[in-house]
Amino acid sequence: MHRLLSFTLVIVMLVGLTACSDKKTSDTDKKEQAQASVLVSKMTEAEKKRTSIHELTLLDKPKEEDDTAQHKIGISFHTRTKQEYEQGLKLGLEQADITQEQFDSMKDRFVESTEPSAVYIDGHRVDVDVFLIQNFAQQDGPLEFMAPDASGTGKTVQVSVKNFDEYLGWLYRYRKAAGGSDEQAKSAVKQAELVKDALANKTYETVPEKDNQVTYGGYDPFADMRSKWEFDSDRAKEIKDRIKEISIYDEQLDTEFLVHVVLPKDYDKDKVYPVYFLTDAVWRFSDALTLSKKADEGKCGDVIFVTLGYGYHLDGSNNDVRGQYLLDERAKLLDFITDDLMPYISENFKIDCKKSTLYGHSNGGVFAHYALFNSDKYENQPFGAYIIGSPAFWGSYNAGIDKQTCDSDYGYWDRKQTLDKDVFLCAGSQEDPDYTDLYNGNPTTLEGLAALKERLDKHNKECKYKLYESHHYQYIPEMLDEWLTEHYAKQ
Repeated sequence: MHRLLSFTLVIVMLVGLTACSDKKTSDTDKKEQAQASVLVSKMTEAEKKRTSIHELTLLDKPKEEDDTAQHKIGISFHTRTKQEYEQGLKLGLEQADITQEQFDSMKDRFVESTEPSAVYIDGHRVDVDVFLIQNFAQQDGPLEFMAPDASGTGKTVQVSVKNFDEYLGWLYRYRKAAGGSDEQAKSAVKQAELVKDALANKTYETVPEKDNQVTYGGYDPFADMRSKWEFDSDRAKEIKDRIKEISIYDEQLDTEFLVHVVLPKDYDKDKVYPVYFLTDAVWRFSDALTLSKKADEGKCGDVIFVTLGYGYHLDGSNNDVRGQYLLDERAKLLDFITDDLMPYISENFKIDCKKSTLYGHSNGGVFAHYALFNSDKYENQPFGAYIIGSPAFWGSYNAGIDKQTCDSDYGYWDRKQTLDKDVFLCAGSQEDPDYTDLYNGNPTTLEGLAALKERLDKHNKECKYKLYESHHYQYIPEMLDEWLTEHYAKQ
């Protein structure tokens, strides 16, 4: 995934005291059964304003043509003094990101300039809805700027264009050369045009500067990714009245998430239900629909199914997107789920945290492992059980997660002597050979899972451990169903 530097277009997408009730449920104590868990929301006012619960929109038809008027433009004016700019150039030269010729040219133009302004405006950081782009080419005259080499070498190249139209041509070719599809390249051009118009017509809002933003490969504010979602539309239509959709914004991640809540057949707003929480909604919403049918047939107790996904402008099946949230931004994502999302759900539905389950698979399995062994750091305790499916620890090491920290379960056993959570470790017995070329000398998926089981055994923590006759993901429906009928058996 290419991370674009300044001057280039970058698309980015872009709960206190808790307490889950510690009282144990009892078949004979109806009063105790009726007590819902209490979670304290830590959402900011800005987040609350951009959060809503509504009916299902996943079945709606995507708009054939995007109405650019619907997009709100917010601009952060990023400035540096000439001294700061020169320091940046020197660093680029030292790290061989730019040549001496490029250094001399840019220094002469922006540092040695006799212009009276002491501040160099090196671009605009721009929000298109909840997506962030960075654009320097907002004028019609000649432009000169530095851009990373599209081949991903880490080097930069100097770009000179005569006007904005020529810039758009360069941008299209650049996005294609960087591995983007024709659709993505056209979207980049369309965004640049939209931003240029907003600047020219002053139809933008000035917003605080945002630092350290990175590229999300699946971003496209003009796209509608509903087609990426895999689910039984007939089943969704059948129980549409029982499905609630939550659009919830997180300020830390600068992201709007799309959450689906599937309620039990005879849902009673005064009754308390456990939550079965599934990450990767682009695929797992389908499983939620299937599992809810099992519950409807009386094969388990009543459960509220919750799936975590992204707004329709973001491709939740894109591995760059999944890796960014589930791995790179796992701490912020856990903050969001623990202190924002689950408290919001508890405000709208009565839930039993102690019986609720968090599930993740592959990169999501790595996240579920992180969530479990960092849960003790939070006052809110929204989950009493964790399913860690085929955790791709090797992928997390490749992504830069410290292996020693991960393999020590994030220091949990240094802080605690026991683990008061139910744990299910699972994988496909045949999946290791499928990713041989990606391990890079790290333990395989099954080796990593077995090592985790050994650590739990060492600390006398009982857990469910099962390998299914399957490759990486084919076992998921069977496994989710098994946990549903066992963990949420009828009382």
